[in-house]
Amino acid sequence: MDKRAAYFAWSVDRLPEAIETLAVASGLRAKPTAPAGRLRRDGVRVDAAEGGIESLSRAFEFEVDAADVAHESVERTLLSAAPALLRLKIQPEDVVAGGDNRDRFLVVVDAAGRHVRLLGTDGRMRRVAAATAADWITAHIERQLASDVERLLADSGVPRARWTAARRAIIGTHVGARAVTRCWMLRPIPAATLWQHMRHARLPRRLVVFVFAYAGAAVASLGAWALIGSAALEGRFDPGTLLAWSFLLLGLVPLALFAAWSQGVFMVGVSGILKMQMLAGALKLDPDETRSQGVGQQFARVIDSSALESLALAGGFSALTAVFDLGLAVVILLATGRFMALAALLIFIAGATGIAGIYFRARERWSASRLHLTHALVEKMVGHRTRLVQASQVSAPDDEDESLARYIAVSKTMDRAGLTLSVLPRAWLVVGVVVLAPGFIGGGMTTAALAVGLGLTLLASGALGKLATSLTTLVDAAVSWRQVAPLLEALRSPEQLGHVDVAGESVARIREPRSGPLVTAQDLGFRFPGRADAILTNCRFRIGPGDRIHLTGPSGGGKSTLVSLLTGLRSPDAGLLLLQGLDRATLGTKAWRKRIAAAPQFHENHLFSDTLAFNLLMGRRWPPTAEDLRWAEVVCRKLDLGDLIDRMPAGLFQPVGETGWQLSHGEKSRVFMARALLQGADLVVLDESFAELDPDSLQQCLPQAAELSKSLLVIAHA
Repeated sequence: MDKRAAYFAWSVDRLPEAIETLAVASGLRAKPTAPAGRLRRDGVRVDAAEGGIESLSRAFEFEVDAADVAHESVERTLLSAAPALLRLKIQPEDVVAGGDNRDRFLVVVDAAGRHVRLLGTDGRMRRVAAATAADWITAHIERQLASDVERLLADSGVPRARWTAARRAIIGTHVGARAVTRCWMLRPIPAATLWQHMRHARLPRRLVVFVFAYAGAAVASLGAWALIGSAALEGRFDPGTLLAWSFLLLGLVPLALFAAWSQGVFMVGVSGILKMQMLAGALKLDPDETRSQGVGQQFARVIDSSALESLALAGGFSALTAVFDLGLAVVILLATGRFMALAALLIFIAGATGIAGIYFRARERWSASRLHLTHALVEKMVGHRTRLVQASQVSAPDDEDESLARYIAVSKTMDRAGLTLSVLPRAWLVVGVVVLAPGFIGGGMTTAALAVGLGLTLLASGALGKLATSLTTLVDAAVSWRQVAPLLEALRSPEQLGHVDVAGESVARIREPRSGPLVTAQDLGFRFPGRADAILTNCRFRIGPGDRIHLTGPSGGGKSTLVSLLTGLRSPDAGLLLLQGLDRATLGTKAWRKRIAAAPQFHENHLFSDTLAFNLLMGRRWPPTAEDLRWAEVVCRKLDLGDLIDRMPAGLFQPVGETGWQLSHGEKSRVFMARALLQGADLVVLDESFAELDPDSLQQCLPQAAELSKSLLVIAHA
């Protein structure tokens, strides 16, 4: 490693300092407010690649996305992944006896052009060519092949002046797809504010560009109208006037295109952030509360969430341009002393606002009525087979006609308010012309003033049209927000991150053989909200490493509730639950769930409409490695799914689920079982996973599940 690369190479022990400095420099943290967490526990150093970076980032209130980087993608990653850390392999000649010979890390602050800004070990940031930094990262691979490549170039007679380019091309072809480093990209946590996410994505500058471009286009448009209108009314079309008018019109085109481009980039970026936040919030919803609301209400929530960002962003931009145009019209009316026209315009603006309030109240009632109808319709569609067999076919539900009548009545009120808003711009045109008429008829208005007046009337008409559209759109977004708000509220619910020294321990270190039980429950208790009786009371047990446990009990006895406590989906109301001597608050929810995997009951599990490989490995790693795919096939064949894989044209990459390959109940149950076993957890819990299997499959799969798991808890009915 040359001296320049060594200057930017951070050691594992200094990673807390590097990560915190990088977070502050990239705007993920306002300033250092807490001491950096240590990377040692019981004298054992943490492997940064196995949790240290991630746990430190969560302690500093942001997150990391880790990915392997191929040789051909190193430079592109450096330019696009910032802020990020990339592993820098130690070269054999750099190894020092008794020294710290672990890998180092490059800390990338940002990128501009073909250069990146790296954080030096002295805390200073310096610009480095991305190609140079990529050479440092790939040096350990290229050095292994250098002698063979140079021998080939010499034998081929390639001029020495071209050796560098030829060497790079040959090595790139030979190892281009091979992973040569690992990259940790720092990102705001999903619960961060929208402004933090926008700053990280550099979206505010797009908004500033839009404002200036739109303002320039509006001023140029008004100037062109005043110029050509005055010339037309005076009957004067000299070459100078036409040339000036042409320049103004030509200037409108790039400004309008630039404004539209900036608006599009901003809207796509913010829309992506909102979708990410809503998805993260959905994953943190209380399962019991979600289940109690019904599938119809959740479907309505999906509809509203899919429309929210487009409604809010479109309405926001339309309102922004409308306010700018109306402000411009008001300023010119004041400057030219047209107080009557100004008063009329203000009355129209106030009227539009009042009608929007009526529309809002009607839209709320309409949304509630639509939600009721949607919920009822989806429930009927989901239970269609049951209704055909068991429900009476004589009459429809009594309240169906009443619900439809109420929906139609509210729709009429809302439509009338929306129609009135859409008519306002046309009404303003009539009023604007009437206000201009006395000056034009009486001759007390110059042609230039008349041209400006007509231009202002048209400008205000367009602005009122935008205002009416934006008000209805924003009202729709506000009503949709009420359905989506629980998602973002759940997103901001506290999460148990665990202690940085514990949650960041390497997987190998955590899973070293230890004395004592794997899981300990002491006086465990749980009560569902709103119920007087507890489902679990004074529950005590121990599960040791390597145990194989069969738990039976009557239906409703609390077996599945115990599974939800073990997997961290619910928290106990009383007692103590420990994993390797640590509770979930210390270990962290994420680390806890890595160590206890479960296959829920069949009706609570789901087969996604993706490939079989995704359904098997989604809890292990995605995208998978070749070893992951090999092990997935091994586990499937052990669970008697080999014939299924052989029948599929694409094997593990055959799409399955509702729209893909159809699997039987028994095959689905074995896929769910394989999904849990493939996570490599310390404890695997199978909740009635064998209930859907025939006796022969049960005899085949049960011993294999015991063999493939480190510790196993099988739950079944008594």
